[in-house]
Amino acid sequence: MITFAPLLVFLVIGFFAWLLFTLAVFALPVFADVMVGLWAFHTGAGALGGIAVAFVAGAAAFSIGQLALALVAWAWLRLLVIIF
Repeated sequence: MITFAPLLVFLVIGFFAWLLFTLAVFALPVFADVMVGLWAFHTGAGALGGIAVAFVAGAAAFSIGQLALALVAWAWLRLLVIIF
C-alpha cells in the first residue's frame, strides 16, 4: 500500500494542475460575459440587449484568450496569460 502512495500523489497533483488550467481557460470569458451583461443591462439595454452584449463579449474574450495561448511560445509567458 505504501508503494502506491507516491504514485497516487503524482496523479492527484497532475489532475489538479489539469483542472486548474482547464478552468482558467473558461473562467475569464464567463467573468467578462457576466460583467458586460450586467453593465449593459444597467445602462438601459434591457434584458435581451444585455444577454446579446454579454454573449458577444464572452465569445470575444474566449477567442482572444485562445488566440493568445496559441501564439505564445514560452511556457512562463503562457502561465502569465492564464493568470492575468
